[in-house]
Amino acid sequence: MERGVILSSLKKWGVLTAKGKRYFAHILNTDSGPYIFIPGFKEKIASVTGFKTQNKLKTNQQPEGLFVYLAGLGNDRIDRIVEIDIE
Repeated sequence: MERGVILSSLKKWGVLTAKGKRYFAHILNTDSGPYIFIPGFKEKIASVTGFKTQNKLKTNQQPEGLFVYLAGLGNDRIDRIVEIDIE
């Protein structure tokens, strides 16, 4: 299985990887708060879900980047993953 590419270095909340038209935000810091911010994210979003839960997550895309709200993501103690599909 081919692995994704790491797109950003460790942020306060974790790292962002990508494979094809799919991004994965790996939230490694459980104290990251109610949302994460991905600066400079300008791609048009098709959907944002929790990787394990498949729950749809709320977002707010601004010119500065993307806010992803983590309610409904679940509570994995090691690595919570947000799946971002782009058009």
